[in-house]
Order: sequence, then C-alpha cells, then structure tokens
Amino acid sequence: ISREEGEAKTTLFPKHRTIHLAPQNAKQIPMSHRSISRLLVIGALGVLHLVVCAEAFISTPASLFLKPSSATSRSVPLAAKARILTLRLALRASSETSAPPVAPPPVTVEQAEGLIKSLLQSPDHGKLDKFRVARSCPGVRGLRVALLGKPGSAKASMSVILSAMYGCDRIKAADIITGDAREEIQNLRAKIAETDIERGFILEGFPMTKAQADEMERQGLEIDLVLQLERTDAEARSFMEGRQLDPVSGLAFHPELRPCPLPDSEAKRLQPHPPPADIDTSLKGYNKQLTAIRRHFSDVLSVLETPLSTSLAQSAADAALLLDSICIVDFEGGGEVAVEQRVWQTRGDSEEEDQPARPHGSLYNHVKALNTYNTLDFLPFMVGKQRAGWARESFARILQQVQEEEKLDLFAFDWPGIGDGGSISLGNIGLNGKLLDSTVETRSDIVHQMMETLFEKGHIRGWRGEMQVVSAGFNQDPLLLLERGAVPYFGVAAYGTHINVLSVGEDGTKYVWIAKRAMDKPTYPGLLDQCVAGGQPQGLSLQENVVKECVEEADIPEEVAETAVPVGAVRYMYETRKGLSPKTLFCYDLVVPASFEPVNTDGEVESFRRMTLADAVDAVAKDPKAWKPNSALVMIHLAIRHGILNPDNEPDYLDIVSLLHTAPV
Repeated sequence: ISREEGEAKTTLFPKHRTIHLAPQNAKQIPMSHRSISRLLVIGALGVLHLVVCAEAFISTPASLFLKPSSATSRSVPLAAKARILTLRLALRASSETSAPPVAPPPVTVEQAEGLIKSLLQSPDHGKLDKFRVARSCPGVRGLRVALLGKPGSAKASMSVILSAMYGCDRIKAADIITGDAREEIQNLRAKIAETDIERGFILEGFPMTKAQADEMERQGLEIDLVLQLERTDAEARSFMEGRQLDPVSGLAFHPELRPCPLPDSEAKRLQPHPPPADIDTSLKGYNKQLTAIRRHFSDVLSVLETPLSTSLAQSAADAALLLDSICIVDFEGGGEVAVEQRVWQTRGDSEEEDQPARPHGSLYNHVKALNTYNTLDFLPFMVGKQRAGWARESFARILQQVQEEEKLDLFAFDWPGIGDGGSISLGNIGLNGKLLDSTVETRSDIVHQMMETLFEKGHIRGWRGEMQVVSAGFNQDPLLLLERGAVPYFGVAAYGTHINVLSVGEDGTKYVWIAKRAMDKPTYPGLLDQCVAGGQPQGLSLQENVVKECVEEADIPEEVAETAVPVGAVRYMYETRKGLSPKTLFCYDLVVPASFEPVNTDGEVESFRRMTLADAVDAVAKDPKAWKPNSALVMIHLAIRHGILNPDNEPDYLDIVSLLHTAPV
C-alpha cells in the first residue's frame, strides 16, 4: 500500500510510505494474477465441457435414450471430471476474490489522534472498546503480536497506542531479558499468564535474537503477527538524540522532529530521555540480527515503514490496518465468527418461549470450530496409491521450487488441470516412483534430508527431532517416517488416547476427574484436560499406552489402569497456518473407587478436581476457552455416552454427534 504524503517536512525524508503486507494478507486483495489465470482456466474448461458433452450426445446411439443400457460412452466420464475440476477451480477462485473475514472498521487518523490525546491525559482514558479483539481459532487465545524495531523507531510509543486501541496487555522486553534464552522464554510465559487471555498481548521489542526466536518456537509460543517498524539509522539516531518521554502516557516525542501535542503549560512534564552512549553499537547489533529474525518469522511478518515525515497517528492507523487483517471479531449474541480465514454463521439463542435447557450453539460452536477446513486449498499427499495426508498447494509449490534448486527428484507433482491427451487431473503430490521401490527406512532417510533443507530455508518451522509414522490409516503398515515438525505441512493424521477417570458416589451420582495443565506446559498451559491423556507412540498398543500414561500422569496403579475400557473415538480436522490437522482420539473409561485421588508425578499437571458429569459438561458450554480444545470434545463425547447430553436437553444433539465422528481423517 502506498500513500502520497504531499509536501515532506524536509527534503531529508521520503514523500511516500510503504506498508509491506505479509503473504497471507495478499490473499485478501481481489483479483490477483493467480485468480485471473484460474478464471481463464475455468473458461477454457467450460468450453471443453460443452464440447465434450456435445460430442458425447452426438456419438451416443439413439437407443441409449429410449431404454436402459449398460453401454457407456468414454466421453461421459471425461465430462464428469471436467465438471468436477471446473467446480473445484471456481470455488478456489471465488474464495480468493470474496470479501475478507468480518473485521473492525479501519482506524482513521483522526481516531488515532484522539486516542493519543486521551493517553496524554490519562492512560486509563485510552481504551477504545469498539476495536475490541477476541480470537476464536482453535488453540489461539487472544491477539498475539510481537512489535519489533531498532532503537528510536517509535517502538515504545506504538506499543502503548496499540495496546490501548485493542485492549491488549503490554509486555516489555526489559521485563524478561536475562541473557539466557531458555530463562527468558520462561519469564515470558509467566508474563503471558498474567495477561487478559481473551484480549492477548503486545510483545514490545522481543525477540531480539535468533536464539530467542528459536527458543520461543521450541517451547511452542506462537505469534499471530510480527510487526517490524522500519526507520533509517540516521533518523533513529536523530530522534533519540532529542527524545523526550511523557511520564503519564509513556509516549516519546522530539521537540523538533515530533513535537508533543500538549499545551506548553503541560509539556513541561516531558522528561529528556537521551540515547545510550553506545547507540551505534545498539543499531549495529539490531541490524545484524534482523535478517535472521525476518527469515524465522517470514510467514507472519509485516514491515511498516515509520519515517519521521509520517505522524505518529498516521503510523498507528497503518499498524491497525495490519492488525485488523488478522483480527477475529467476536459478536455478542451470535453472528459471524472467522476462524483460520473461514467464516461460518454461529447459532444464537432461540427466540422461542420454550427454550431447551441449553441454548443453541453453546456446545455446537466449539465442536464446529475443530471441524473447519476447506480441502479445495489442499492436494492429496500420496505414497504410491494410498493417501497419507493433505498438503496445502502453496506449500507444494515451495517444495517443488526447493527440489529444483537442490537438483533432487524425491516428489512428483500433479497440478490440477488438463494433462497430456486431454486427461483431467484433480492434482496430488506424491513420492517419486524410485523411492517407492526402496524400503521404508531408506525412503524415510532420503525424505528426512529434504525436510532438513526446508527447515534451514525457513519453510518448515518447529523442528522436533522426533519421527512419526505415516500410514494410510490406523493399524496399517508404515509408508514413511516423517519428522514431527514437518507433519502439519503434509496433513498427516495423528492419534492419541484420552482416559476419562470416573467414580460413582453412594447416591449413584457419576463423577469425572479433571486435570488443570501446568503453566509451564509448552502447549495449552493452564487449561482443563482429561485426567490422563497422551499421544500414541510407535511400538506400543493402545492398551499399553493407556497403562503407561495412567501410571506416569496420575499415579494410578498398573493393575487398576489395566481395567480401562475402550469406549469409542473422536475424529476431527481443522485448518491451521501450517496445513490441515487431522486427529483421532481413542477414548477410554476407567472407573476408580470413590476414595481414589490422582497424584501428578511428571510435573505436567497443576491440580486435579472432581466434578459431576453434569457440572463438567456445563463448564464446557459456559467457557469452552478454559478447556484444551480437543479435551472439550472428549468431555462432550463422554456426556453423550452417559446420557447427560441427550436429544431432549441439547438442541444441537444430532449435529454434534455427527461432527464428533465425520472428519475425513
């Protein structure tokens, strides 16, 4: 986005300002070249479809229209495939050219100026509730923004303004820096635990090094947007040499380059804030780390130029434009909720007088959120003739590009379209035929080297150093062993076990033990979970894994754990930034004596509590965000099986039952 500024204040500063939008934001620009090319393909396919159908009509014997016949024309299946492919591409094009998800109205410069004046009067006056943000994505809690920039780039002022504008908490790098990356991320976790989880946070000036960014990723701390403020070293140095800090608002000004809007009588409170003696060293250190930081966060990075010729209010409005592009608006009383750039209509309370005990949507919306995906954006990942997962088409093209750069021939790509001889292809990505002739171990080693290259180039994030079995289904022969960090990019199914630890009171009341996850857990810290749960490792049967997890996580005696009974499975799939996430959770019920109390032995649980089944499912309905998302599904599944949820008290009963089992995992 380029905006004409008119006459610059001095000839030193440029007349234009540019906002570099992140790649995911580019999808919201109507009618890209890619969309236009797809529409041209659709038009060509439409003509082909008409020609093929006409040819099929002309070449078909008249008797075929007069009586049933087993005879078929070879052109008819081709026409059917053309229709499917035309629809597929049309839907893709329409999804790119349709309106972006519902978002707050753009922040105007006048509104930003008014907010700055309010902040100067009192920090508490700066809250603009109309720009309130609430994330509704599975596993994403609140708005998480890292605000980066060199010294003197208006980083602190922008952090103050944006945190007030969006109601987010502000976390400053100075409060967590120790010199040890691992300890710093632990400090960051503690600060995040103190924030308003529904609103999120603005992380000011962190991470500053590649080591810190790597440690954030290792511990599972994800960021929605990394906003880097760009200003030349000369401007940054000039601003810092005369910088003044307002003690009330925390905003920084310069008597000449960026005057404070306070009247002279109040401007006396501004305090000089000279730069450090080693400002040049600080600037060099920042610039040295910048390339690595940009590469690490390339998929969530936006760069906003903030020259001194641009007012602070204008820069704030521009920054808000970028934050709005990832915002999820939570409408009270129902409405549209955008999840992973998809929009569906939530179910609001019924207006009928005789409402069921539980309003429409209280449970359904959460189950739906974990079953939201669009396979039109993905290609089947094939190993031989068996589908092993789903790869986003954009990732598949990156994979092809890297493969060509490295002069490798590991993957074969079949893009949607018309192939040689007029054959129709719906597209897929698969292993090269030569690899299929090798053993699983050999092909896994070769593919692993490719995954390492993708990681080094920044195309795969979150290296785990563990291998996961890839197969066409549970209990089927392994097709491939894949680095766990690469699994989300290939949409490979994952499996786990969740154990409901139950007891029965003297009056027949059914109880369930609920765990609260430890705050230092890398994923979903502090959320409610089943008493015992874990991923399904290679080499163990489900029952063996159940016993192992019970002993390790809740100190349940082995002979008691062996009595756990399999009671079904929950299957779900949703879209993430990396790709599709298909999961299957095998559910077990374990009945323990009423006097039993679990004890955590591996440090992953903060506390246990016993609740009635009815209270537990009501807790999910009232506050699903307090639960680990898939654990809430298992709780709903448990309540259905025990009759706590039934067609008489749950208005969305049939839809919920269906969604718990229908994902194409």
